[in-house]
Amino acid sequence: GADCLACYDARNGALLSIWPRDGRLHVASLPAPAGGGPVICAGLLADLPVVVLFSTGGCELVLAECARSGGAVAAAARVTIQLPSEASGGLAQVRVLSRSRLLLVCRSSSPGTGRGHALAELSFEFPESHSGSPAAGGCSGMDFLHRLPGAAVAVHGVS
Repeated sequence: GADCLACYDARNGALLSIWPRDGRLHVASLPAPAGGGPVICAGLLADLPVVVLFSTGGCELVLAECARSGGAVAAAARVTIQLPSEASGGLAQVRVLSRSRLLLVCRSSSPGTGRGHALAELSFEFPESHSGSPAAGGCSGMDFLHRLPGAAVAVHGVS
């Protein structure tokens, strides 16, 4: 499992990776997710040392490997999300369900409906390869992030 704690320093544009067992703190430069709102750390991607970041009101996720040494982030990927029309107010919260599924809580763009938020589930669907699917396990955080651009990103509304 991932034994890392992570947080984002918006003022300095940096990801802080804290490894309590090793007694180490690593700082790596990482541009913020698009959106303009506060940057929120949704947590680690299941058992991988990959942190999920988003900006409130935005529609982009940044997934970055928690660094084990200082400097640049070892691997990072940006995912722009096509939100459902009823959720065009952008992201409000993101919850990690598994290494391939996230629950998105979005601001509703329909005032007066009584619902201020819309729910959607995002899933990464990886093409099969000789080494198996990163969604099923058996790969490192870096491998997951390198294969992420080839994955289909599906967003489904949740009622």
